[in-house]
Amino acid sequence: MRVLLRYLQNCFLLIVPALVLDLLYASRLPDEWQFDVFWRDIPPALTFGERITSLVVNILPVFMPLRISTLRRRQGLVVYIVGFLAYCAAWS
Repeated sequence: MRVLLRYLQNCFLLIVPALVLDLLYASRLPDEWQFDVFWRDIPPALTFGERITSLVVNILPVFMPLRISTLRRRQGLVVYIVGFLAYCAAWS
């Protein structure tokens, strides 16, 4: 059980709130920012590259342990919280 808990405490937990916020509000975006309209004129090579990069950026945190045991890591958590609050403000 302890091993499982260690694997669940990773940096992906920091991405989850932003993903949930995106899922909740994405349908309220203006028409030009909706998925179908936005990606319509973008070349497939760029779309493929963006998708691969997005997957890597969202999967890599699963392999990064989340620890806030040092002062520098706590400062990083504060920076994350400020950034996430700015992200929430941008949606509003």
